[in-house]
Amino acid sequence: MVDCSMGLGGYRERLTDSVLTAPNAIVDALRRHGVGAVHSTSSTWEEYWAFRQISDKNGGPIISGGGAALTDDPPVSHRLRWVQSNNEIRQAISTAQNEECAWVTVQSSSRDFIQAVVTEARKHGVRVALRGPGDCADCLSSGDMFLGFVQLLSRVAVSSPLDSLVEWGSQERVQYGIKLAQLLGERGVGITTELVSHRRSVFIREGLNTPFLEALEPILPHTRYIREMNRASGYLAGKKELKKSTGLVEPNRQMARRAEEGWNGVLEACESVHRSVCLLPGSRSPQITTVPGYSFKEELAILAHLGCSLDYVIHCATEGARNFLGIPVDVEQPIVSDEITQDYDMTRLVLSLRIAN
Repeated sequence: MVDCSMGLGGYRERLTDSVLTAPNAIVDALRRHGVGAVHSTSSTWEEYWAFRQISDKNGGPIISGGGAALTDDPPVSHRLRWVQSNNEIRQAISTAQNEECAWVTVQSSSRDFIQAVVTEARKHGVRVALRGPGDCADCLSSGDMFLGFVQLLSRVAVSSPLDSLVEWGSQERVQYGIKLAQLLGERGVGITTELVSHRRSVFIREGLNTPFLEALEPILPHTRYIREMNRASGYLAGKKELKKSTGLVEPNRQMARRAEEGWNGVLEACESVHRSVCLLPGSRSPQITTVPGYSFKEELAILAHLGCSLDYVIHCATEGARNFLGIPVDVEQPIVSDEITQDYDMTRLVLSLRIAN
């Protein structure tokens, strides 16, 4: 299976903690859940090479993409590269090529900046993944990638998950989102799904019972506050610490209703376009309640709940993703969960069980 939207690292709470703790935990989780290849949408080059070395050594997943996303705004993360001139764009793309990476990610709300990156990337045969407004996605062309289905209706590159979801609350906006998705499909642009991570970023409480949360703590130590919220006596304290450490806040009752309406609009749009658009399942893990590997299966389960056949969903997560990203079938690691036998189709089992429930 191929997760088309992944991070390759986490963070350290203490300077004495090993920088290899997070990538080791991510590789282990992906192996455990049968993910054989990932596309990284944003990472430092140090994270990229640490992940690659660990994965190669342990027979873990291979990497597509990698490296810092290019942005024209002051960066809010060390996984973003601040670019302010065409010459710096050329340098960034040259770096990606030198690091044996065929992709560059751009995060911007500026059509001019996005177009400048796309134009320079084309000269060097580098493909582009965009995290930005859907209205700017027409800068992309065949073989490129738009990151995050929900993002199609966003007006800026980075907005709160709640605001992005509320945008889908009216039928008029849903139809416009469908139109944008279909236009990208006609241009041969793939769209990553990232549905689970977006919903969990809004409806935080739903992630409290996510299985395998303990696997996230070596990657994102503040996950312990989520686990604390799951204890009868620790909910309020955990909620307070989570807000303080991550900025995540549950919506009030009125906004939660609007977000739920928006979520239904997103699902309606996904179901409407899934046959005419190249949907690329992606978990965008690791995040506070999205676990590498396991949350990718949750992503597939959501697609199956939309009415997509199991064959369609599995094709999107395997051959479809491999073909789009250009991963040869004999290169992807044939990883199977440690908990099942080689001839047992784990993915079908998980999807079938979740649909039945």
